[in-house]
Amino acid sequence: MIASTYANGQAGVMWFDKKDGVRIAAVTYADGTASVQWLDKDGKQRISAGISADGTVILPTTDQKKP
Repeated sequence: MIASTYANGQAGVMWFDKKDGVRIAAVTYADGTASVQWLDKDGKQRISAGISADGTVILPTTDQKKP
């Protein structure tokens, strides 16, 4: 796990699997936007949940079938 903060007000936390691949990332931005992403073992984003600075909910999902 890595937690970070920046002078511009951004902050984040990332969780890794045993192969050092990012599996979950949570970020807040200086403008008030915040999101969490879940990634599969190949590093592809599968779910992203967030809220924009104006309060709009952001909830895209991706269902990517393997070739």
